[in-house]
Amino acid sequence: MLLLLLACRNASSEATGPLPAPETLVHLQATIRRDGQGTQGLDLQAWVGSGELPRPPDPAPGDCIRLPTRPRGEALPQPPVVTIGDPYPLVWDEAAGHYGLPGAPRGPDPAWLEGDLAGSQKVAGALRFGAAPEVESVERRPDGGLRLRWKAEGAGQVQVATGDLRCGATRDGVDLPWWAVPAFGGEVILRSALLTRSPTPTTLVVGEAVIESIIYLDRPLVEPPSIGPRVPTLRPPRSPFKSRRLPTG
Repeated sequence: MLLLLLACRNASSEATGPLPAPETLVHLQATIRRDGQGTQGLDLQAWVGSGELPRPPDPAPGDCIRLPTRPRGEALPQPPVVTIGDPYPLVWDEAAGHYGLPGAPRGPDPAWLEGDLAGSQKVAGALRFGAAPEVESVERRPDGGLRLRWKAEGAGQVQVATGDLRCGATRDGVDLPWWAVPAFGGEVILRSALLTRSPTPTTLVVGEAVIESIIYLDRPLVEPPSIGPRVPTLRPPRSPFKSRRLPTG
C-alpha cells in the first residue's frame, strides 16, 4: 500500500523552517480517498499537544524511511467539529490519544474544497484541498521495482509510502525499489496534501488536507470514457409514397 504528502497557506506556502512553539498545537488531518470510480471514503483526525510540530519525514527521491510514532495527545474542553460541506463531529479515542471520525463516510469531491474547524478552537479555512495528481503510467521494472509517473499541477508536495515506510519522490514521479511494493497485484496509494497554518495568540492550528488516489497494480489504468465527434448515420432516403397491400382474390 502506498501514500503521499504536503504544502501550506497563511504566513508561508510551504512547511519549511521550524514552526513556532505555541501554548497549544492542534494538528488537524483530513484524508479523502478516491479511485477511478470516484470518492471512496473520508477520514478525520485531530491531535492536540504542546511544543513544536514534529516535522514530517522528507526522504530523498527513491529513498524510504519508517514513519515516526506520534506521542499521545490531549483532550480539548469541547470536541472539535470539522465542516467540509457537512459537519463532522470528532470523537475522543482514549486508546490512540487523539480525536477521530467514527465510521467511514463517503465524503465529498475534494478538489479545491475548504474545511472549517469549530469547538474549543474556531478557524475558518483550517483545511484547504488542492488538486489530485493525475496518474500517467504505472510500470513494473525488470528488477521488480515500480515506476510511477503523474502530473501534479495544483497538487501539494508529493511523497510515496508503502506500509509504514515513506518514500521520497520528484514532482512528476518516483521509482520504488522491489522490496517496497507487492510482488504481484496489490495496490499503492498516491497521497498529496496541502499544509495550512492558522496561528492565534495561544494556539497554532495546522491543517493537513490530503487526497489519496488508489492505484491498482497490474491492472490497466481506469480512464474516463472518450466521447468523440458524432458521425451521422447514412440511411437510404424514405419514399414520400406509402406502399399498401392490395387485396388478392
